[in-house]
Amino acid sequence: MYVTTSGFGHECHSSTRMGKSGEWSRDDVNPEGWCDKDDVVTKAWRAHNLGYRIMIDFHYSDRWADPSQQAKPQAWADYSVDELKQAIADHTKDVLSALKEKGIDVEWVQVGNETHQGMLFPTGQTTSEEGLISHHLSQRVTMPLKNLSGSQSYCSS
Repeated sequence: MYVTTSGFGHECHSSTRMGKSGEWSRDDVNPEGWCDKDDVVTKAWRAHNLGYRIMIDFHYSDRWADPSQQAKPQAWADYSVDELKQAIADHTKDVLSALKEKGIDVEWVQVGNETHQGMLFPTGQTTSEEGLISHHLSQRVTMPLKNLSGSQSYCSS
């Protein structure tokens, strides 16, 4: 809710509606503050009620991910490659299921953010010996996407 200095309140998303047809929401695994599952569902619900098309960007980190910051979530720090694959699938399914339970259709899913150097560093860093697994980690996301909805599109950034 946005409240002006004069006390007038209105839905935040409606103030940005001018020409907008979609909503991008970032999901982090265990963030401090916002962008967790509950926050993503709340934002997506508001956008859904305004008729927006929805895109969820899974960062698979506890904070913003970009080429120099692709840290694994702290809870996943000691996971093996197989455990990481399962954690990615479970987290993706958990968030998308929560959205689906609310009747929110997710049109696009972005796997990672700016992942040309990999994701889930150091395990999935493409400049490391283990880096070749980065592709396999991101591919693990397609299973929950395909199982939850045939209409979702996904991309890797």
